Amino acid sequence: MLNTLEKKEMLSDAFNQLRRRAFKEAERLVKASFPKSLDEYIRFLMAVQKISSPLVCSQKKTITKFNKL
Repeated sequence: MLNTLEKKEMLSDAFNQLRRRAFKEAERLVKASFPKSLDEYIRFLMAVQKISSPLVCSQKKTITKFNKL
């Protein structure tokens, strides 16, 4: 829940024309850069995967004593 000060700040942001334009511009940029097709999205994911290091599977056993489903 927001306190009174945070609510006032949000309302002042909502009525501020410059902030409103900034948010609209940011939204437009995000929409413009979002992948248009599934193939494009998969290419993006493959490119991101090249950046991160491959996951290494742990060979250690996990000892548990109290498992619940």
